[in-house]
Amino acid sequence: MRAQRFTGAIYILLSTSLIPTLLAVYVDLATLPSSHDVPPISIDAPQDFFHYECTDSQGNLESCHKGDCKGRLKPPRTHHCFLCDVCRVGFDHHCPWVGNCITLSVMKEFMFMLFLTPVTFLLLAYPLSSLLSSQATVSLHASQADAWAHRVWWDRWLSWLALGGPPGRYIIGTALGYWVLDSSLFTDCGERLGCLIQNPHLRVMVTAVYASGLSIFALGLGLMTARQVHRGQSTVEALKAKKSKHSLICLDSSVHDNTIQTTGAYLRHALPARSRAQRSIMVTLSTERPYDLGPTENWRRIRRLPLFAHRRQQVRPEDMRPRLNPVMLQRMLTEM
Repeated sequence: MRAQRFTGAIYILLSTSLIPTLLAVYVDLATLPSSHDVPPISIDAPQDFFHYECTDSQGNLESCHKGDCKGRLKPPRTHHCFLCDVCRVGFDHHCPWVGNCITLSVMKEFMFMLFLTPVTFLLLAYPLSSLLSSQATVSLHASQADAWAHRVWWDRWLSWLALGGPPGRYIIGTALGYWVLDSSLFTDCGERLGCLIQNPHLRVMVTAVYASGLSIFALGLGLMTARQVHRGQSTVEALKAKKSKHSLICLDSSVHDNTIQTTGAYLRHALPARSRAQRSIMVTLSTERPYDLGPTENWRRIRRLPLFAHRRQQVRPEDMRPRLNPVMLQRMLTEM
């Protein structure tokens, strides 16, 4: 008895903690300001960068004339969101579930939400899993034994084709069983506490199936996002790489190889701008990912981000000058 009380207390504590946390993360992502991660109208010219990804053989950055961008320069890793009609630094994708853009600066919070969703569902559903499973079995048997269910479903050849064949036959048959039981045995719940849970009800099963499907979707999306983070890519960059295997990298030929190891950054601060003659345009290999810093550093960048995105109010300068793959840079500087 004492063990059951302890388990119940832990269950209540976790459920009352996880649900508000998940809701808070969702609301924070959904209410990000429309200006989040939008690059400023005025940014440093390409000549003020050491090494960077460019768009042509002249080392230029792309400018955007769509929507409200008004011809502003797009820093590396910046892409235009057609739904928000603005460019965002570190754009990953526009998430319809939160109704907002997901950028690299909010990736930690987004992944936290994705992985917290199935954990919360499993915790809440675990005590009810045996009961819901037994109710589904009872509903299936009731459907198979009911003359009306046979007439409208089991005896029809269409039942073998619906929802992907034989599995759909039993899914719809079980749903009809809930209907049969609800209309014949439990027509009135009244005010009885727990009636919807104790007795087979289709609405409870539909809610459970929907929540489990949403959790599986969130887990799958979370694993896909984690894979992209591990590879040092955003979703839009991964899609772009499938269409074009190569990118252009503008290198400052005056920068010595040891800059890669000593500074770790590829931008110019107070140094004079280099002329185009001192720059070289190199092409990435099909196996190279320009912003892959290695799994350890890729994940370290995510861990350093704040959990709640609203703590960041504007684009940081380093976000507009992202570090490049050091192995790729070493190869290019050697071949120059």
